[in-house]
Amino acid sequence: MPELTGGGPPAAVYPAPVYDDIAPFYDSIYGSLKDYAGEARRIRQLVDEYRPGARTLLDVGCGTGTHVGHLRERFDVVGLDLSGGLLRVARGKFPDIPFHQASMDSFELTERFDLVTCLFGAVGYMRDRTRLAKALANMASHLHPGGLLLLEPWLGPDKFRAGSITQNVVDDADLKVAWMYVARREGNVSVFDIHYLVGTHNGVSHFRDEQVLGLFRDEEYLEALAAAGLSLLAHHENGLHGYGLYLCRNTWTRR
Repeated sequence: MPELTGGGPPAAVYPAPVYDDIAPFYDSIYGSLKDYAGEARRIRQLVDEYRPGARTLLDVGCGTGTHVGHLRERFDVVGLDLSGGLLRVARGKFPDIPFHQASMDSFELTERFDLVTCLFGAVGYMRDRTRLAKALANMASHLHPGGLLLLEPWLGPDKFRAGSITQNVVDDADLKVAWMYVARREGNVSVFDIHYLVGTHNGVSHFRDEQVLGLFRDEEYLEALAAAGLSLLAHHENGLHGYGLYLCRNTWTRR
């Protein structure tokens, strides 16, 4: 998943991350790379420590809904994502869970929640400081007073390694996927031009998926969180997946 002083490139420079091509294979691709059950267990532990009475949860950037699927026994869960393809998979897996399609910096729901999560570096898709601030303010506005935000940031400029070559493989009986990319940096964003080979019983297909995420420093996250009325309770450097984790409380009583 730079010295940001000017807000970075405009969002229109890159296509929106809709994931439609890889949506049918997303769970196969990431299922072996992420411990969703363990991450959900850690989220429950943190909530029990900082807001044990929390009952409602909104997962922003929910993807195919695997996190909320693991959390729904503990919370009344709702998912939100920009990708229609990923949401089709999520709704197929969990038809009883409400899912909304919208961008994290502009969604408007009538509900407020005890807990909002934004995981797996999804906030990096905001790409520049203006959109980052809007997204965090928007998440905060959907919290009850005293509610918690769990934010798993994307890699900062000190951890991102341009030029690194990544390859992963899914080798199942009915599905073979190989994907590879060379990470690069363009100003204040990280760019991943990912090439996929997908083999099914119907044949082999190839497609590309360009992912662009902003590289924000810790200070920039903290500034945006504070501006959104969120008080930092804890900052775990490794977090759930090695990206870090900000745990914050909504300090605004009315919005």
